[in-house]
Amino acid sequence: APVLAKVVKVKSEKIEVQFKRPVCIFEKSNVALSRKIEDRWRLIGAGIVG
Repeated sequence: APVLAKVVKVKSEKIEVQFKRPVCIFEKSNVALSRKIEDRWRLIGAGIVG
């Protein structure tokens, strides 16, 4: 399910995010990062939870 979050730290190929509400994410799960650009959501990245 989509959850709003804010990127707090970027280091090399890793990022740290702060979620707007509590979430449960399993290690090695796939995640997608989207950003609203010109009133449309665009996929800006994807990765694996470490």
